[in-house]
Amino acid sequence: MERRSLLQTFAKTLPPLPFLLIIGAILLIPTTLQAQGSAKLNYRSIITKAGLKESILFLSGKECGGRASGTRGLEHARELILHRFRDCGLLPLDGCYTKGFPIDSAIVGRNVVGMIPSARPSGKYIIICAHFDNIGILGGKLYPGADANASGVAALIELVRASGRMYKNGIRPRHNIVFAALDGKEMNMAGSKYLAKNLPCPPDQVLCVVNIDQIGTTLAPPKGYGSNYLLILGRDKISADMASDITYSNYSISKPLQIDYSFYGSPSFLKTFYKLSDHYPFHKLGIPAIMVTCGINNNNYKTTDTEKFIAYNALLSRTEFLFELLWRTAF
Repeated sequence: MERRSLLQTFAKTLPPLPFLLIIGAILLIPTTLQAQGSAKLNYRSIITKAGLKESILFLSGKECGGRASGTRGLEHARELILHRFRDCGLLPLDGCYTKGFPIDSAIVGRNVVGMIPSARPSGKYIIICAHFDNIGILGGKLYPGADANASGVAALIELVRASGRMYKNGIRPRHNIVFAALDGKEMNMAGSKYLAKNLPCPPDQVLCVVNIDQIGTTLAPPKGYGSNYLLILGRDKISADMASDITYSNYSISKPLQIDYSFYGSPSFLKTFYKLSDHYPFHKLGIPAIMVTCGINNNNYKTTDTEKFIAYNALLSRTEFLFELLWRTAF
């Protein structure tokens, strides 16, 4: 009886059970965040300079023939991307990875599109895209397009590798993620226009589009910037939360980037160039959309746009930044 009385007295001094559960949950938060941070770094480490280089060497090589739409060279590039999407566990969008669309009366284009579904049913989507076409062989000369845009596709593939591994290991995003390698950018943005007209959801359910277009070199930094820089077009088109995500994502990588949002301090150039790449058809639908780039340089649309000009340290930092941004917006 005395022992039971002591236990009853002790029990009366304890806080209510809900309070104990709340305290326990609070105490677990640092451990949970630490585990999430460790997992994120583990998956970010899947992104490597070797992986980026392997993709760029192939895409800008002779076998791909400059990747003009409608050519066998572009088909080789498409096959590589398709294999990467499948091998990394991405699911086809609407039942297939590629769908044909007319570019002109003679050429049929084909995007490569895969997705990672959300952990719980969600109507929200995030789209990460990069065009894989270039201008091909003109006058018997190869236009390799290493920076424009083998570099963007290489970054896209690395993001797919890291995200696919997470998906296979049971780490699922809050929102559906669509990865799109786009054909026909050099032919009036035919591929992005086609995808924008055939979205898997209403436009207002797409949270954002991130377009990766030429991020491989350090040949055109803004005035006063070093080599580890990035240009982002469209910050005024996105939410305050996503703008904040961009800032924190940059601080999370090992070598934070100098980010310029003004396109070399020229409002008129910024307005013009924002309309010239594959995010723009989505923007016209009212979808928040940004473009990331290293800027135009003297090798654009020339035979000298070769792999030897790729700055892999900067490209790695830029791709890691994109992974962090994807982590914050989708996971």
